[in-house]
Amino acid sequence: IKKLLVTDPNRRPTARETQRSKWLSEWTNKDRNADDNVLNPNVVKALVNFKEYSDMRKLLCEVLSFTLLPDQIADLRQEFEKLDTDGSGEISLTGLKQVLISNAGSGTLGALTEEEVEDIFN
Repeated sequence: IKKLLVTDPNRRPTARETQRSKWLSEWTNKDRNADDNVLNPNVVKALVNFKEYSDMRKLLCEVLSFTLLPDQIADLRQEFEKLDTDGSGEISLTGLKQVLISNAGSGTLGALTEEEVEDIFN
């Protein structure tokens, strides 16, 4: 924390460096257990279905997302954080493959191939 309070920006760590710090990742994950990394099967089904939607239907889903209630947003945020394996705020293809395939292996999802995951990502 002291490193973040340095007023000289040249001596202070960047946000990315801080985000990757061992202390922050340990503190963030201190209350998590193994079940926290299991992805909700409905999320995967929605991702698989979404890739088949027309552009118009995808746009409509985006518009409707602005009407979500705070509890729904919090639930989606939890699922997003499971997919954001590097904590960057973005879902990478590598991270998506890692989470979807590992969850499929644990029996919570149907078996997904790497090609299917790539289709979902694209």
